[in-house]
Amino acid sequence: MIKQFDLTDEQVDEIHGMFSTINSLKSLAREEFNKTIAESIIEKLITAQQDYDAWFRNIESSLDVSVTPQNSWEVDFDNKKLILH
Repeated sequence: MIKQFDLTDEQVDEIHGMFSTINSLKSLAREEFNKTIAESIIEKLITAQQDYDAWFRNIESSLDVSVTPQNSWEVDFDNKKLILH
C-alpha cells in the first residue's frame, strides 16, 4: 500500500539540500584525491547521511505510520509529497 504525506516548503528545501549534498559528496568520493582530502569527503558524507537518516526518522515519528524494512520512502519534490511504498 502506498501512502502519501504533504510536505511543507521548509521540509522540501531541507531534504532536497541534504539529498543534493549526499549526491555531490558521493560524486567527489569517486574522484582521486590525496588521503587527507578523501578522508574529509568521507567524513562529510557520513555526517550528511546521518542527517538524512535522522530527518526520515523524525518525519516517521511525527506521522501516524508504521515503517518496516520492506518499505521505502520517495520524495516528490515537485508536488511536495513524501511517499511511503
